[in-house]
Amino acid sequence: MDLFEDYENLPKAVSKVYWKYNYLAASDGLTYDTCADYLAEMNALGYTFEYGLDAEPFNLTLIKT
Repeated sequence: MDLFEDYENLPKAVSKVYWKYNYLAASDGLTYDTCADYLAEMNALGYTFEYGLDAEPFNLTLIKT
């Protein structure tokens, strides 16, 4: 399940990062480099996602340990 589609139920810290980059996407758009930064912040919280050259993040999931 892509947690980007269920963003309302994300933990508070993850939600904060989500909204930070959602605002950035709406105002300036995301680039490949900002997606890398976004991914690094999500990885630090135990989540991961994919993105392509179009800089559209998708498939947010919890990292399985």
